[in-house]
Amino acid sequence: MPFLLNAGMVICVFFGLFGGAAAVFKALSLINPLTSASPGLRFKEALHDGTYIGIGVGIAIAVVGWGLWRERWWTRPVMLGVWLTGFASAVVQYARGITDASACASGLAGLAIAAWYLYGKGNVRAYFTALEERAARDDGLKHVSGRVA
Repeated sequence: MPFLLNAGMVICVFFGLFGGAAAVFKALSLINPLTSASPGLRFKEALHDGTYIGIGVGIAIAVVGWGLWRERWWTRPVMLGVWLTGFASAVVQYARGITDASACASGLAGLAIAAWYLYGKGNVRAYFTALEERAARDDGLKHVSGRVA
């Protein structure tokens, strides 16, 4: 496994679990009038402030970490999806006046670098191609033998 994917596996597990848990606790405090700093804030407002997107991204990042650890071929498109979500979130926040254009530019740069690394860099492309071939071979063997995993 390429070095950055190894490092990313550790980072994804850490941020996925802890960042996802923090977003869940924030969501619970926002929709619970007994614990909320602003009791008028409910589900709709929490949705607009990005809390639930944070929960989804936290889950996706944890899934990426698990997928890298278990060497699953599908982690590559999921990783790119996380970067795409970050860029889309920056664009939405810019459109709502929450942030400036530099957030969109850095989100686009991050997305472009991630796409190049995951789909353009030779050793990473070879690694995921090998994982895809192994998965196809294993899937074919399961169907031939009649086993379902």
